[in-house]
Amino acid sequence: MGNATSNPIVSIVIPTHDARRWLGEAIESALAQTYPNCEIIVVDDGSTDGTQEWLPRAYGHRICYLYQPNGGTASARNLGLKRARGKFIQFLDSDDLITPEKVAGQVEYLISHPEVDVVLGQVSWFDDGRPDRLFDWDRASRYRVKDPLREMIYEGFILIHAALSRRTCLDRVGGFDESLADCEDWDYWLRVAWSGAKFAYLPGISVAYYRVQRGQHKSQSSPAHALHGLRVLDKVGTYVVDPKERRRIGLSRAKGHWRFRYGRALAEQGRIVSGLAHMTRGTLADPQHLRYKLLYMALTVVMGPRRAGLRIEGMERAKGDLSKGALDTHPTTRSGGAAN
Repeated sequence: MGNATSNPIVSIVIPTHDARRWLGEAIESALAQTYPNCEIIVVDDGSTDGTQEWLPRAYGHRICYLYQPNGGTASARNLGLKRARGKFIQFLDSDDLITPEKVAGQVEYLISHPEVDVVLGQVSWFDDGRPDRLFDWDRASRYRVKDPLREMIYEGFILIHAALSRRTCLDRVGGFDESLADCEDWDYWLRVAWSGAKFAYLPGISVAYYRVQRGQHKSQSSPAHALHGLRVLDKVGTYVVDPKERRRIGLSRAKGHWRFRYGRALAEQGRIVSGLAHMTRGTLADPQHLRYKLLYMALTVVMGPRRAGLRIEGMERAKGDLSKGALDTHPTTRSGGAAN
């Protein structure tokens, strides 16, 4: 295991739910770490795909295997944290991967920079159907920001396995909110940022890989996803109570952004009148990209929400970066480890 003083324990926590088809790859990427003192904790969140029988037999003492009735990603991660002995925590969802040098490089950085609580690395993503094709995570450029709470208030951009965190950082915020079935990563990182944690980014080659599954985008454009986003922002209002600080981070505008997303999701499910009402409320609170939002709502009445969305996205591409993201419905970092 290595010397505990020179090589403090790193706990790699992997929640899983009915992900046996990918889980072995995730575990192998954890076992392949060049860092000499890792413990691997796999939390089976009530899988029904044979994971409970297969996993202990396949990996034995090389991992710590925990089983719990299905409680969701947040619950599974929290159980892993309770068992974790590490000074540093590495999260890894059961369908994602980390490179062999990931933990070693980030531990070295945290040890040499005691003022830093969370270190982030470059991520690539790949389509589950085309694992040979890699793409840069398009939000990694935000990892360099010095004010993560303000930058993150509109939506999450930190992929959970891109980071290595000090255990003390997690203890300060109390882990993950088990009442959230979605957006729990985003809620967690917002609370970490509010706690005063210092983030750092190590540029370079990718140290983690994010798998995009078929149908994933559809679920992240649902009314339920948007409602969870609004719940997260309501929570922010319970701990960011100073009106000036709320204005500084743009809390009201962020709620408007998510209210518009909720309305758009309702419209795409055929609830156009209700959807337009929520989109109007969202636009009043967050007038950013006003022309595009008004045009989208008008086109929704004329041609339906899906064709309206395609028309606006075509306009965005034609305009380039000037208007990119006007009707953004990209994920807020998915709930990847376990599912309700």
